[in-house]
Amino acid sequence: MALEIRSITDTELADYGRLREQGYGFSPPHGARSADLVRASGLTDRVLGAFDRGAMVATLAVSPFGQFFGGRPVPMGGVGSVVVLPEYRNQGIASALLRSAIDAMRSRGEVISALGPATIGVYRQAGWELAGDHCWRKISTVALSKLGPSVAKERRAVGADHDAMKRVYVRFAMSRPGMLARPAYLWGQRLELEAGMYAYVATRNDAVVGYVIYTQRRAAAGYTLTLNDFAALDWDAELCLWAHLGAHRAQASTVITDGLQLDSLAMFLSEGSIASVHDHQWMLRIVNAPLAVAARGFNFGVNASIGIRITDPIVAANGGCWDLTIADGRGQLETATSATIDITINGFASLYSGLYSARTLAANGTLAGATPEQLTMLDAALSGPRPTMTDDF
Repeated sequence: MALEIRSITDTELADYGRLREQGYGFSPPHGARSADLVRASGLTDRVLGAFDRGAMVATLAVSPFGQFFGGRPVPMGGVGSVVVLPEYRNQGIASALLRSAIDAMRSRGEVISALGPATIGVYRQAGWELAGDHCWRKISTVALSKLGPSVAKERRAVGADHDAMKRVYVRFAMSRPGMLARPAYLWGQRLELEAGMYAYVATRNDAVVGYVIYTQRRAAAGYTLTLNDFAALDWDAELCLWAHLGAHRAQASTVITDGLQLDSLAMFLSEGSIASVHDHQWMLRIVNAPLAVAARGFNFGVNASIGIRITDPIVAANGGCWDLTIADGRGQLETATSATIDITINGFASLYSGLYSARTLAANGTLAGATPEQLTMLDAALSGPRPTMTDDF
């Protein structure tokens, strides 16, 4: 097999679409729509193809995102559409595509990379590690209807609200590690309402303080209600939006949420009002270690200088000894001649995202050699809400 890996061309997008249909079990014309979406978004050169004697046998796409960590958007390459034809699987093609994607991301300045794995092993071997949640929950509409009143008022969203909705999302997302900093093309997709989709805003003093976008689909009895997007600046704005959804209780028994953390809401509902539908975790890779550290935010009030040795079998430039300095909410990674702490690139990804504490990584052997004081400093600098993501790619 003479395998060639390269960016695909516009004329090869139809083949890309057909691979997606076969790989994910979609029916036509899903592949054609996927190809059209890539073309319209100007992302064709970000799709990698693996070719055997000129025929496309595997594909992978990297989308240009930012991802919030420590309140700052970090340049991130979102890996998706990883498909290998059945007859070409178990031959290392996916691993080869991932290595090529890492090289491309480094050259473009994408310092971290996230993905939602269908299978963990191949990505873990390439340096991605579990880093956050993307979970589906269902909420009782009857329980939502019993929440107290809000000062904010609801109304249907209009085109003139879009900029305000984007601003609300950014303020909402920046305090939640793992959320995407969405590029313009993704916002275009989010705000284009298809049949059965509805958008409402919560306002206070004529200012937009929250919004919800949801899909309503007929079911055997009544309809299903699924959140497509949700953001609110405070609990009062949330309360307004949850009450709006609760008002559907006569026709919809539950609201399905996609990736949204429900910590505040859970404090005001009775037992059994929120149930799990599906639990999933996304993975993160550190593509450029020094730039990734410089790009994220750290907790204020923590000043630390720690020597760490990173092991990265794929990106040699990430490996070796580093001085990690944290001060005034910023971090820096500079080359050093020695280090006391050893950590794998996988462990560094989980530590970076905040999913696992330094103490947890030390306990499972992914991080070694740290003193109790160093573990405390690392956890103090990186602690925060559990990382989550509400976008699929």
